[in-house]
Amino acid sequence: MEPLGLVPLMALGIELFNIILLLVLMQIFWNNYRRLKSPFTQGLLFFVIAFFLKSVVSLGYLGFIIYLNEPSESSLPVGILPFAFNIFESIALILLIRVTRE
Repeated sequence: MEPLGLVPLMALGIELFNIILLLVLMQIFWNNYRRLKSPFTQGLLFFVIAFFLKSVVSLGYLGFIIYLNEPSESSLPVGILPFAFNIFESIALILLIRVTRE
């Protein structure tokens, strides 16, 4: 069995970073909702909670892949798609935090 390489570990790290970003957004939206009681803010809070749950599941999936340490039979390295999606999600979350704080 050959080692998986660095890509799944990087995907795992980025997913952890995304969880931190989501917790920041959750805090911002929760504070706004308590102050405003706006349905729009409540919707944003539910949106962030849904992404948070997705990230927790993804974290478990990536951890399971790393734990099994079994390379895929596909042509793409294991973890490259989660890695690419996590990078995209990180950029989107950073932009959302920036817009929300303005």
